[in-house]
Amino acid sequence: MMTAETHAKTHAKNPAWTVVIPVKGTALAKSRLGIAEPDRGELALAFAVDTVSAALAAVRVGTVIVVTASDVVDRRMHNLGALTVRETSPAGLNPAIELGLDAARSHTPHAPVAVLLGDLPALDPADLDAALDRALDHPMAMVADAEGVGTVMVTALRVIHHRTAFGNGSRAAHLAAGYIELDVDAGSGLRRDVDTLADLDDARQATRDDSVTRDDSVSRHDSASASRLGAATRRALERSTGAAASLP
Repeated sequence: MMTAETHAKTHAKNPAWTVVIPVKGTALAKSRLGIAEPDRGELALAFAVDTVSAALAAVRVGTVIVVTASDVVDRRMHNLGALTVRETSPAGLNPAIELGLDAARSHTPHAPVAVLLGDLPALDPADLDAALDRALDHPMAMVADAEGVGTVMVTALRVIHHRTAFGNGSRAAHLAAGYIELDVDAGSGLRRDVDTLADLDDARQATRDDSVTRDDSVSRHDSASASRLGAATRRALERSTGAAASLP
């Protein structure tokens, strides 16, 4: 289902980006978290809500397109203000991304297009804006995950240039496809995708450390608010006895 609303924030020098975000939203989502349902599903949805919310809040982003096979995810993302594309059945990450890219071709044919993973609960809109600004210098660009093995985002100034290859070892695959790697600090929430509880704790610790090292002119309250895990993830963690017991 496509919503009628788009977030058109176009600037001649800094064109508004379209961001495609695939969200599995099935009972198998985030199985590596190692916790039982319904906690696992609630956390997986919270990661996606925080990721999409951050993308919608980014100044450089004009349109967010979420691809999912889930009714629950579809309704939630629609309510946030994203466009939604429904998979008839889950076919994997890269086929879902292709559906999103097809939607971008139809709805924002002249916009630069980024593909962003939907499990970045510590994503700061300012970090996304900074990466998208740097991506304007390259026909195709990418951001690796914190481990330097996978990929959290790929960008293209023209949607037809995308050659996405998400999966195991995707950083190397995307480099081979011609994407230029952007230099983004490993502590950035943009690079902290979450598949396991250890990943979640790493994201939490990295952003917590970042709040300590920010400029002294920023208040402690403001810096913590800007860098911590997203609100949906924090609420899900508070409700999840399994995750709460496993995290330090």
